[in-house]
Amino acid sequence: MTTLPAALPKCLLFLLLMAFSWAAPAQVLPPAQVPPAARAAFKAKFPAAKTVAWTKADDGQYTASFRRRGSPMAVQISPIGTLAATRLPIPPAKLPARVRATLAHDYSEYQVTEAAIYVSDAGVKTYQVEVSIEGSHHPVVFRADGSRVKNKRAKK
Repeated sequence: MTTLPAALPKCLLFLLLMAFSWAAPAQVLPPAQVPPAARAAFKAKFPAAKTVAWTKADDGQYTASFRRRGSPMAVQISPIGTLAATRLPIPPAKLPARVRATLAHDYSEYQVTEAAIYVSDAGVKTYQVEVSIEGSHHPVVFRADGSRVKNKRAKK
């Protein structure tokens, strides 16, 4: 049995919470209303990005949405310029085989409507998939091995 580094569960929880914050309502902002530290951190990490749309989520995080090599991408940045994570939408067919197998087994009645790769600033990669059934949409986060990242907020 493999043991996980002590910081990994906290990082995965952070990614899950961050994934839900991206779905939260956001305020569209002109670049001048984004803190200089957040803009500078983005520019340092993605100097070639030309057209950037900035939003601010209810949790105070800023998201820069842009295209990189023709693909849409988003980066979540704190007001003080800390890169929290990147989000890269992908076609569901590009999900790891084990994630697709889990979806086929556990979510066979659902339709996959979105898929994205999330990479934390620590380099931890997870996969967020939006599944829907009868008009109801549900985000589910997976590790590459197909296991689900549990939503700790749901436990009371």
